[in-house]
Amino acid sequence: FALDFLKKEEISSLPQVEDYSHLSIKKIGMNYLCITSNDNLNSSPELLLEATNIAPRAKHFYQQDVNNSADMSECVSLKNWVIDYNRIAEPTTYAYYLSQWDEHYGLIFKKVENWWLEEEQYFTNMFNFDSVVFRILPGTHKSRRKYFNKGEIDALPLENRTEYVHFLRHPLFQAGFLDILKTSHNGKVGLNAIVFNTQSPPLNDINFRKALEYAIDIDGLIENVLQDDSARCHTMGKNETVDGILFNDNEIKAPKYDKKKSIEMLESAGFLVGKDGIRRNAKGERASFTILYNDLDLKDVFGYLYSQALLCGIELDFRFVSGGMINMITKGEFQAWWTSFQSPIVPNHYHILHSQPKTQHPFMRLFRFSSPQLDTLLEEYNNTEISIEEKALINREIERIAKENVLFIPTYSSSTMRSICWKYIRFPGWISYSMPYNDELLATLFCPYGWFDSEIKQEIESAL
Repeated sequence: FALDFLKKEEISSLPQVEDYSHLSIKKIGMNYLCITSNDNLNSSPELLLEATNIAPRAKHFYQQDVNNSADMSECVSLKNWVIDYNRIAEPTTYAYYLSQWDEHYGLIFKKVENWWLEEEQYFTNMFNFDSVVFRILPGTHKSRRKYFNKGEIDALPLENRTEYVHFLRHPLFQAGFLDILKTSHNGKVGLNAIVFNTQSPPLNDINFRKALEYAIDIDGLIENVLQDDSARCHTMGKNETVDGILFNDNEIKAPKYDKKKSIEMLESAGFLVGKDGIRRNAKGERASFTILYNDLDLKDVFGYLYSQALLCGIELDFRFVSGGMINMITKGEFQAWWTSFQSPIVPNHYHILHSQPKTQHPFMRLFRFSSPQLDTLLEEYNNTEISIEEKALINREIERIAKENVLFIPTYSSSTMRSICWKYIRFPGWISYSMPYNDELLATLFCPYGWFDSEIKQEIESAL
């Protein structure tokens, strides 16, 4: 039913839905299914697993008793599927189901009674909470911490090092009432960078962009501000592999901060010392440009970058955009953008790099850069007949061209994820060193592996 459902025109035509037309399913006995893909997957085991990874869907949920028919093909009405089902929780095979939700409060998940996999050995000692609530907390990080300190929430993701240090010094932590859960990240990373609009002065001059490689001190930022929470990025991705084949060129290394080299490249671009310390060219234009960002947590790191660039005679203007960022980027109404892209299963930079992409995408021609050599490589990369090894080789060459033309300054990726928890929320000791980092750390850890210790909670309440 799930496959028939996803193949229906009303569903398959939605832009968010993957193409399932190449899949077929056959039942083998009582316990097994054979899922076959007729798509060209470059003989890749990893892509085959991903393509055939289809979850069951509740047949009765979509029946809606239309015409009292026993034939599901007649019963399922999906004409207005997005509208009709957008606010209805679909039944699940998981251990928890969505019980209540509110756009202003959050989500409440409850444990399924007599869950069908409860007795399976694999799930022993897992899914121990009766319910899990994900709260929407309005306001700043400071206001979030107030909710936690009052005991209104049991756990809180720590978004940055400032929050981490805050809780290390907190009396409740030092008294032993709180724990900090930490995991490390060594997974795939997409493009984390300050991307340039190469048609916007002064960024239209490659020598100016090269000067920025030495003036924007990302390594110093990691060492002095972010410390062990982040790892430097060097190209368009990190650890991007398919079937163990690396798509990134690890020979590419982003330059370290070098005031002398930055000044040399600025002078090559015609920017000489100005009276106020900001360099200017012969037209009187300042060595200054604006970097857009939409994550308020980032504002804490910009002071360091601003002061280091200023020593080179460059003025960085960081501008927060609360809404409409995608529209600005799509229209090219920006000079630079501090951004982070997730890594897909197979890296593909066609839309953001090709000078004339054939299909639409929100970030088409992101860099406003044109190169016949790059266009040829991007088109060759999308040839469905080439192997994964060939794709990886082409992608590494694409990364080298992007580096040579300084289309962006690689920034950093999170290497550590932390959450602060009241001590009565318990975890097995192996999690901190063997559990891979995930953006939804609380969701993936709390539901399967954590448990609630009521005795410790009573002790804490008595002590406080």
